[in-house]
Amino acid sequence: MKEKSLELEARLAEGWTSSRILSLTDNVFAFAMTLLILNFVVPSDLPSENLQQLFVNLWPQFLTYFMSFAVLGTFWVGHHNLFSLIKHTDRKAVWINIIFASFIVLIPLTTAVLRQYYSEQIAVVAYGFNMIICGAAAYWLWSHAVKHKFLKENVDKEMISIMHYRIVVPVSGAIAVTVVGFFSPTVSLFMFAVLFFLVTIPTVSDRVAAAIAQLVTGGK
Repeated sequence: MKEKSLELEARLAEGWTSSRILSLTDNVFAFAMTLLILNFVVPSDLPSENLQQLFVNLWPQFLTYFMSFAVLGTFWVGHHNLFSLIKHTDRKAVWINIIFASFIVLIPLTTAVLRQYYSEQIAVVAYGFNMIICGAAAYWLWSHAVKHKFLKENVDKEMISIMHYRIVVPVSGAIAVTVVGFFSPTVSLFMFAVLFFLVTIPTVSDRVAAAIAQLVTGGK
């Protein structure tokens, strides 16, 4: 019975293609990105002469909107990069991906709270934890793929190491900025904006990850 169960699991795993996972995840990202703009609140009874002041007052909404859109874009690109190196998956990888997606779709909620209460410790810390968990889930998915040899044949150890640090470096930055949020929420908010702006620049984040990987592996 145990052998049959393992055989069944192996056959089921053959049906878990990367395209199905990417399709579901792409839809989740699209939905989360759309929700960000729906969180904007514009008073319907505002006199036209106060429109300029309205845009001034909306600065926290604009900041958190573009910041979180960059966050979602970064995670989406990273997720696509992971699966460009993964040949096949199994049921556990699918569920790890679902956990990842569940926290991705939470980003509009933590963004809305941050937008409204950007000077409050709990709002900034909750947003930070959301980012950290998303990053941790992505790292879990990548580690699982590496451990069970789900990668394509042309992916060597150096590529694996660089991809490892492409995930670890931004998550480490998010952890540091979240810690700052316990002491100065407003400073932490602007640090998040700078962090995710830098991460969205491929040449910056990729060079940092490659340099760390080379340093750790001793240039091998």
